[in-house]
Amino acid sequence: MHSKKENLDKIVKSLEEKVHIITTEDREGVFLVENSGKKITLIFQNKEEISGELLDIDKNRILIKINEREYYYYKHAITGYYRN
Repeated sequence: MHSKKENLDKIVKSLEEKVHIITTEDREGVFLVENSGKKITLIFQNKEEISGELLDIDKNRILIKINEREYYYYKHAITGYYRN
């Protein structure tokens, strides 16, 4: 039988995870609003960098335009990104 403390610990952990998700999405939303249509650079895990025009950011991907073609890049492959 779970103690009240164990149940509270589970609730707190769940809430902390939800706050982290909301905070992360909010920062990405602000970055998208401030930089949509502007040139950004993506840095990949293999240290390769690709630059293009930022079009969108969703839960799993970043969409950029390079030479009039649109490319989705999965976030799990990206270690960082910045505005040029």
